[in-house]
Amino acid sequence: MKTSLFVFSFFLVQWGMAGNGIQAASFRAEEQPPDSFLEGLAGPAFTDSEERDGQTVTLPLNGYVSVWSQDCSSEPCAIPLPLLTNRTIAFELSLPQYPGQARHIAVKEIFSLPEEKELSLKLDFYALCPYAAAKSSVADSVRGPRQASVTVADSAIGSCPALYFQSQAELSGAAGAFCAAAFNENDFTPFPVLMCAGARTRGIRFGITLHRQQLKKQ
Repeated sequence: MKTSLFVFSFFLVQWGMAGNGIQAASFRAEEQPPDSFLEGLAGPAFTDSEERDGQTVTLPLNGYVSVWSQDCSSEPCAIPLPLLTNRTIAFELSLPQYPGQARHIAVKEIFSLPEEKELSLKLDFYALCPYAAAKSSVADSVRGPRQASVTVADSAIGSCPALYFQSQAELSGAAGAFCAAAFNENDFTPFPVLMCAGARTRGIRFGITLHRQQLKKQ
């Protein structure tokens, strides 16, 4: 485990700028109602949140996605190499206002890779307010201590003290994978950190990393 953490940290620090032959347009954010998988998570099905008093509370998210490849033709695999770095992702995620509600936004992009390969990426971000929000003891255990840097409006926190988030990444094309993680507010803002990669094909693995700070040139 220590070795894996070291390699991952080294990989983030050592990444350089984008390689040649990589193309990607701007990311597109699409706000959508929750998917059916939300049903039954906590009591009745989650529903799409509605505006309260004509206002919607939103959470700004700003970060980056980088695309990489990894040579796994021999053991152990080599340190990942950058294909495309620091593609900006910026949008606002609406927040649920009542227990049992959820909000969702999707981000999609297709990356052109060397050798005429393509990597399709779909990111889904969820804000969920469970029915446990009514119980302060459960809320405290889920959320943990708040930090001064948290950006969620106090009005949203007051109506949903157990608010939590989920990020999902789906890869297709050059890599096939589905990755997901749940976050409390402090880990989700200002942007969730997530790594997702497919199985190796002919000794090469492709993947993406969501990160908060730009990867610097070597």
